Amino acid sequence: MEFPAKVTRLGQAMMAVFIAILGASLWLESRSPLSAALRANQPWLCRVSFRGPAGGLTGPFLAIYQPGRRLADLVYAPQPRDPRKAVDLTADLPVTAGPEGLPQLVVDAQLSQEDEAPLAAENWILDRTQGLGGWSFLARELRHLKPSAGTLDLALLAVELHRMRPENMRAAWLPETEGQRRFFFGNVFAPPSDTRGGGRAIAVEVLNATRKAGIASTATDILRSNGADVVNVGNAPSPRERTVIYDRTGRAENAESVRGYLGCREARVVTQISPKKLVDVTVVLAEDCASPEKRGVKWNWLRF
Repeated sequence: MEFPAKVTRLGQAMMAVFIAILGASLWLESRSPLSAALRANQPWLCRVSFRGPAGGLTGPFLAIYQPGRRLADLVYAPQPRDPRKAVDLTADLPVTAGPEGLPQLVVDAQLSQEDEAPLAAENWILDRTQGLGGWSFLARELRHLKPSAGTLDLALLAVELHRMRPENMRAAWLPETEGQRRFFFGNVFAPPSDTRGGGRAIAVEVLNATRKAGIASTATDILRSNGADVVNVGNAPSPRERTVIYDRTGRAENAESVRGYLGCREARVVTQISPKKLVDVTVVLAEDCASPEKRGVKWNWLRF
């Protein structure tokens, strides 16, 4: 049985289009640093900035994604006005950024002014990549982009972040000194460990950022009952609406442990190394943890 010539030509044309699309996809994938990192199970690094409506940039951020652990780090590195004092984001990394250097990504987005930059960027990314909204965001953004290896990287990254657990994204401020940066990045790439506080009790300071008296003292009792060493209790310089738990030594697992002790799921964790604090973790308690009844969450230690 012979098919009509028109049907045959249509089939040949469709096959040619399919082969062309497949070839283009393979070519793009071969030029995609993220695709190569995923295949090799190696860390992928990128320099990210956020551009607001007025054109101002917030950043840069050093984004580090480790596919084997499904772990993402977002490190905020504000640059000084004097370019001679600028910090090379890759100078103290234990891994290389590749022969072509760091990929550059500028996101058109206005970050929230209510949070400090690392937490605002983390929140923006999670809001748009987690849950059902992640797919709609990806489809909406990609349709405005021209086909390129950068577009493929963005698509692959969005898919990877969609599959990642939200708690596996870690926000941080870039440490100030070279020694601190080397230590911090060493921990970023170190394998998971159950060792917290270097084998000793986690040293914590607790600051009350609400207008409710006794919050810090009550939290202190809970932390001590869980084995933490609370060395300072006081009031924050100003009120806050959101609780932030600061990792002061470059070991984010300490801050995560303290959040677990407190039972405050709303608390945000960020690394901001500060040897002068002489503690492992600083807890700044705000209204989101001080008033759980507003969110329908029961934390007995905060009931008065």
